[in-house]
Amino acid sequence: MDSQTQAKDLKEKGNEAFNNGRYEAAVEIFTKALELEPENEVFYSNRSAAYTKLNNFTKALEDAEYTIKLKPNWARGYSRKGTALYWLKQFSLAVAAFQAGLE
Repeated sequence: MDSQTQAKDLKEKGNEAFNNGRYEAAVEIFTKALELEPENEVFYSNRSAAYTKLNNFTKALEDAEYTIKLKPNWARGYSRKGTALYWLKQFSLAVAAFQAGLE
């Protein structure tokens, strides 16, 4: 099985873990997927969401920012960033991130 197929399989498993409330497992699985495809913005975005569910908002923000770096015109990265900033009580920055995602 090639690395792209393995990464796709890990994405599905990570999404399943996330949807079943197994957020720590989701983080681990998306991290493994990133080892195979380190420039995949979807894996960073999904891991950001899992970190948010674990209340690890600093890590969620880091992944959201990397998502934006990889794909600056994708609104989901800004949504993840805004959510992390909101929970970090950086409200004006959160609003700015949400607004950037709407542009």
